[in-house]
Amino acid sequence: MLKSRKDIQPLFQKISLESWQGAFLVLRGKFHVVWHYHPEIEITYVENGRGIRYVGDSEEYFDTGDLVLIGSLLPHVWVINPEYYQLNPDVSPESKVILFEESCLGNDFFKLKEMTGINQLLQLAKRGIRFKGEAIKKLVPLIKAMDEYRTSTESLHQKIVAQAGYGASKKIILLLEILHKMAEIIFLEDKNKKGERYELLNKDNYEYRSNENLSEPLGQALTYISDHFHEKVSVEQIAEKTGMPFRTFSRYFKKRTGKTASAYLNELRIEQAMVKLIETDDPIQSIAESCGFSQLSHFSNRFKKTTGQTPSEYRRIRTKHRRYV
Repeated sequence: MLKSRKDIQPLFQKISLESWQGAFLVLRGKFHVVWHYHPEIEITYVENGRGIRYVGDSEEYFDTGDLVLIGSLLPHVWVINPEYYQLNPDVSPESKVILFEESCLGNDFFKLKEMTGINQLLQLAKRGIRFKGEAIKKLVPLIKAMDEYRTSTESLHQKIVAQAGYGASKKIILLLEILHKMAEIIFLEDKNKKGERYELLNKDNYEYRSNENLSEPLGQALTYISDHFHEKVSVEQIAEKTGMPFRTFSRYFKKRTGKTASAYLNELRIEQAMVKLIETDDPIQSIAESCGFSQLSHFSNRFKKTTGQTPSEYRRIRTKHRRYV
């Protein structure tokens, strides 16, 4: 379980799009377990789940129906309460996630005069915006409509385009409709009721830059872990990349992140494995190896300790309702 976030460095993640994935990503079922941030703007709607949501300096309990707009470079993570798995063994914690860069439709698209309201929304999103009450009822149908364009595999994307007669452009229209409705809710509706429709989460309005730009050993360590987690990596190797003695580095890393380098590395590996179990049909042994676990038994034990389920149980529960177009 994560500690207070104020003095803990989040992991930088850059989401790279393949050419067939279009302008932005539409995902389902992905819950990060690592405190992280990225340049992309994120819309997250929790379909099933309960736990603690960390956004910037905000720490709040969340439940099914949680809907948040996360601005660029704003650290965040949703941590599922372990008891949720025990109380809901047949219900998969799931979310709908839309990830897009501010330049996804062109470098200056959101700077157009016609986009003034949405541009203001994206800037305000750096505070983190949680939508509430009637606002959620207006937004969720639009977000659910994105299911048809959910990013999965190249062949599936080609099938969507072929069946829709290139109607996949509706994906872009839907994104603009969602952002337009969000801006309308915040800037145009009755100001006296704004507290009933949304709240800003990140009170201090701070943001982070990429690990590569950090002028300290922690940035080097996080970048090295992010680039090499799928390999056989030791804490000694990570320390060596920072130029710090092993014992000094170990104390430094735990003080800055709240956990040991080994624990941080394993959390990232498990997170990547969780995604692959849901989004691919690769054998569990293959997934374990691709995430840096040389022994399947070690991977299974570590995975169950983190999620409360074996890899096969996790995959079965989270993919039984997966819908293909």
